[in-house]
Amino acid sequence: MEAIEFAKLATVIAIAAAVAAVAVYDVFYGWPMHRRLRALEQSLAALGAQPTGVAEVAARLETAEARLGEQLGHIRERLAELELAAQGISYERAIGLAERGEESERLLPYLGLTETEADLVRLLHGGRVTL
Repeated sequence: MEAIEFAKLATVIAIAAAVAAVAVYDVFYGWPMHRRLRALEQSLAALGAQPTGVAEVAARLETAEARLGEQLGHIRERLAELELAAQGISYERAIGLAERGEESERLLPYLGLTETEADLVRLLHGGRVTL
């Protein structure tokens, strides 16, 4: 009889050890995994709610890109105007020098004109061009 009670006690202890092992496993492995899974589910839900947010951001980026394109266009136009104005000043100086009798060759390095431009300025404003 003592052997049967000892066997029952051993079985109860084995079952208790198994339950304790499952509990320890659950506490140290299962519960953290459950928390991680819950956090991932929440992150996924948040991402699922963001397509409109992403679309809004994309729309704002497109609008900003369009505005920057317009501003760049205005800057390019203004730069072209300034280049023409600077070129106009060069022609005005070249005309003044040609009217004072300067040679075409002198107009080239001083004002950055091409040889043809200098000859034309000299022809129109300074008399005869020597070729």
